[in-house]
Amino acid sequence: MTLRSAGALAAQAYLDGGYLPAASAHAATGADVLYGEELVDLYGLAPPAAQRALFPLIDPGHYRQLYGTAPGANLLADFLAAGPLARSRPHPLVDLGFTLYLRPDLQDVLTRARGLMAVMGECGITLGPVLPLGAPVAEQLDLLRRPETLVPLCGWFDEAFYRRHHADVPPGAWAALRHFLAHGDAALRRPSVRFDPRAYVAAYAGPGRAIARPLYHYLSAGRFDGCLPLPRPEPDDAPVADGDRDQDRGKDRLARFRAAAERLCPAPAEGDARPPVPVLARYSPLFEPGPALEALTGQPVPWAGITAARPLYADHAQPAAPGRLGYYDPRVAGTLAEQMRLAADHGLSGFVLDHYLWDDGCAFPAGYAAFAGMAEAPLPVALGWPLRDAARAARAPAGDLPGPAAADRLAGDIARLWQAGRAVLVDDRPLLVLRQLDGIEDVAGLCSLIAGACTAQGMPAPWILLAGVDGERGGPAPWSDDLRGAVLPGPAELARLDVPADDTAPDLPPGLAGRVLPYETVALDCLRRGLAAGGPLWLPVGADTTPVAPDAPLILQDSGPEPLGIALETALRGLSGAGSDAFVLLDAWNDWHQGAVLEPDGRLGDARLRALRLARARAAVPPLPEAQPGVPALAVILHVYYTDVAAEILDRLARIDTPFRLYVTCRPGIAADLAALLEAAGLQARVFETPNRGRDILPFLTILPEVQAAGHACFLKLHTKKSPHRQDGADWSDDLLDQLCNPATIAATLRLMADDPGVGLAGPRDHALLLRSYLMENEAHVLDLIRRMQARPAECAEQCRFIAGSMIFGRFAALGPLMRLGLSAEDFEPEDGQLDGTLAHAVERTMVVSCRQAGLRMALLDPGEDRPAGAPSFYQDRDGAWG
Repeated sequence: MTLRSAGALAAQAYLDGGYLPAASAHAATGADVLYGEELVDLYGLAPPAAQRALFPLIDPGHYRQLYGTAPGANLLADFLAAGPLARSRPHPLVDLGFTLYLRPDLQDVLTRARGLMAVMGECGITLGPVLPLGAPVAEQLDLLRRPETLVPLCGWFDEAFYRRHHADVPPGAWAALRHFLAHGDAALRRPSVRFDPRAYVAAYAGPGRAIARPLYHYLSAGRFDGCLPLPRPEPDDAPVADGDRDQDRGKDRLARFRAAAERLCPAPAEGDARPPVPVLARYSPLFEPGPALEALTGQPVPWAGITAARPLYADHAQPAAPGRLGYYDPRVAGTLAEQMRLAADHGLSGFVLDHYLWDDGCAFPAGYAAFAGMAEAPLPVALGWPLRDAARAARAPAGDLPGPAAADRLAGDIARLWQAGRAVLVDDRPLLVLRQLDGIEDVAGLCSLIAGACTAQGMPAPWILLAGVDGERGGPAPWSDDLRGAVLPGPAELARLDVPADDTAPDLPPGLAGRVLPYETVALDCLRRGLAAGGPLWLPVGADTTPVAPDAPLILQDSGPEPLGIALETALRGLSGAGSDAFVLLDAWNDWHQGAVLEPDGRLGDARLRALRLARARAAVPPLPEAQPGVPALAVILHVYYTDVAAEILDRLARIDTPFRLYVTCRPGIAADLAALLEAAGLQARVFETPNRGRDILPFLTILPEVQAAGHACFLKLHTKKSPHRQDGADWSDDLLDQLCNPATIAATLRLMADDPGVGLAGPRDHALLLRSYLMENEAHVLDLIRRMQARPAECAEQCRFIAGSMIFGRFAALGPLMRLGLSAEDFEPEDGQLDGTLAHAVERTMVVSCRQAGLRMALLDPGEDRPAGAPSFYQDRDGAWG
């Protein structure tokens, strides 16, 4: 096939997709354009203004300057022949590399122009970061035909603000935006009060991460990586940078929320270990096209309403976009398995699948079939029956109630899960959640009908959670020896939330009847009700019903990962020990229509999932005192990989006068050899055999809670360092051990930490390296850990020094912020002889950040007098740059 014919086919696909309106064709050519080859030929003959109307993806002047096409060349023919990825920036507002960033599954498709035309009708195709995220492509093309209409929609660029601060801006709205994109962004000019480019570069640029155009970087990548826009209002000479002020204000609000939550659930008694509390999440199956979906969401096609949502006020995050899973279809093999793996890895105990069942069948059968048909599943599943929406999906008459046929269908579906060992069990009964019970007067009768249908299937009656039932309505709870369950306190439904508004909430546009509620107020209300009842406890993840109720939305403000983590930690602590029927029900895993999403999204990534895992870790490790009587102040924690080096370290430890208790972790298969070495050195130790993963770091983090629980005041972390890739590896290790295991150094360091409670870590001065200068291949992991510990990257990079080699003294409180991240074995890379760039290397560099976030500092220890003068340095001089 010739390039001309291939281009003609691509042009024909563009026409067939309806992307050239008849009005635009007439304005450009005076006639209809019906054939692809005709479009290419007419484009080459048309003036630039007509070319923009015919094919707005290309801006002629920009295209010629960027790609150096010859004067008179047909730019459309060139684009179609070269392909979208070879000509990824045909317009100042178009970046097809960004399209690929959002849809990496299109890598092969976007190599051909015909492939681009074929997928432009799909959800999730955004042609550039400045264009409305998730808007239909036809709408984006219309904006490109009339780019001046985009300027007021681009909330990050304020034409009046930009002109007020810069005299060289040409006239016209589109010319002003184009000037900023071509010149102002790279010159670090502020486009509006919402974005401070200098603060953004200072916070997020660094080695391996150059930021040439800050706003473009934020829109195309930063907002999906958790970066903040760091706004700064006028005047420019304000005494406090607004990025800092906003961050401090947010911290104050979080601090108040945490204090209120802790009043509901005080910290447990010292050493009070309790069983973990199950955490379930509601799962929405609303991804099957058809009349039922349209009845519930107003759109017959999945994701259409979600991508069509628009912001209602400044910083309103709409439209919502999925994260790593993309615009998925759970009916596709592998999608549900990936969701389950993510959920299980981050501490979720199971799903509660909304089951839209009525007498004539299930409105979304593929959702249940996907769960029930999995051969192996990492999580169990319960069924939830949202009766009001199930009736709407079935288009049942008003006031219609489910009958015996629906109960029999429901019992059969529960039985299939129960018989396969796949059901969520409460008191050895399959869990069933009944929701949206308004209009059902005889709730007890409905429960009895379901219970009878289940026992007829040869299984026990389900444990039924009645969600959102008023205590007086529906008669007394129907519980008996044969029928068990609970009434979930509170509304258990976003639409029925009844909490006061907040004076700081943004105003909705005039004419809208919705509400913006503070997340922490809603969460505290749920916590009070659930903890008072002893569980179960319903907790919303977030809410934004703009996609399904744009005229009267319900929005939970500030429902980010931090407040979610506080609420979850409080719930898990409060319900621990409450009984086998106490659990947390999160609303929801993937209800994108209601804006209740725990799974990865395009704005926060995995942050909410990490908050879940972090809350579990915090709830599982109750706070303990720094020291206990009768316990040696010092715990020595040694990781052994090389037994020959272990013998040398044990010999050094045997010569220490200071009392200590020894804890040893080791790789599999060497415990017997290690026992012989301990006996030869005359030492006793607790020995933990750990997987060969995460170098010395993961074993250390794994046993640290147990060591802390023993009541020691501080620790000395050592390991059998060899560094065989370096000629001076043995000397490097010996120098660290000579200093840290020196009896005089140990005694002096313990005195220092006893006399100065502000010292959190201590290590050899000549092994302390400036973080920014020694990021090397670890930047991504280091930045992630810094942000998750809520520290400022730029400050940490310039002010923090870490102890290379990860051998160090410390008190347990110094590593509290790091431990609360809940790092697990799955976070660390499999061992493959890596020399750098692993999570273990990043933790080595960020222990000092944890110490700083705990309000403590690191003391640098001078070498002892017995260290020879002119001892070698083991580190290259580096002048690293950060920003």
